[in-house]
Amino acid sequence: MVSRDDGATWRTSAELTGNPFAIGSTDRADNMNEVYIGQLRQEPDGRVRIVYTLAGGGPEGHLHDRYHRNVYYTWFDPRTLHFSSAGGRDLGTQVDDADQERYLKVAETPLALPGAVKSPDYVQLVGTALGRPFVLWFGGDEAGGPLHDNLSWWNGVRWQTEEVARGLRVREMEPLSPTTWRVYATEDGKPNVTTYRVVPGRTWTAEAVIPTAKPVQRVELVGHFRDPVRVLLSGASSARDVAVADGDISVAGIARR
Repeated sequence: MVSRDDGATWRTSAELTGNPFAIGSTDRADNMNEVYIGQLRQEPDGRVRIVYTLAGGGPEGHLHDRYHRNVYYTWFDPRTLHFSSAGGRDLGTQVDDADQERYLKVAETPLALPGAVKSPDYVQLVGTALGRPFVLWFGGDEAGGPLHDNLSWWNGVRWQTEEVARGLRVREMEPLSPTTWRVYATEDGKPNVTTYRVVPGRTWTAEAVIPTAKPVQRVELVGHFRDPVRVLLSGASSARDVAVADGDISVAGIARR
């Protein structure tokens, strides 16, 4: 959807480009035709970094969100409505399956439910360091062990991936400098938020722990924050029913001196 009058009116990508959709497919042999965007991040120059995974029924047919598969990266220019690859290839106004498989794939993952969980997870994070993109993503373990946390970076020619941790759910990250990012992560069923640093889109080191009374389900960076309110922490609810809203809501940041 695009608005050029500050939200007063909107037009769909189909109306603007003639394409039935902007990113996706309808006829993959593995039935993975759903797109789950893990994160969009707008740069100061206006371009939007996008990381996503696929979902669908896999070998079970056309089922909604039964499996997840693979990780993909693209960037979008709102001025031209064009998508591009990490290597700079202009893909035009629509990314189809052939495009994403040939130019956008960051990592290929099995069509399976490792540890009975969808993998990769719904949440993936995207950023840049010195102009080159990197993504963080995690998924299940085939033996039912802890989650696997992966850092993938574009080396100028291709994507490289390294496992940097286990048992964490990466929730959000923020840029600290042109080379350094802070990552916020949690562990299932445990309180506290742990932070890590990624420098420069390659190395992963532990930083600090933010104490919380209960487990945290979401971490949201506050746009144009003013410390000590930097991130919003939403506590994990004890049930999936939206009527049960017993998770704490709190904020965290750097204390003023």
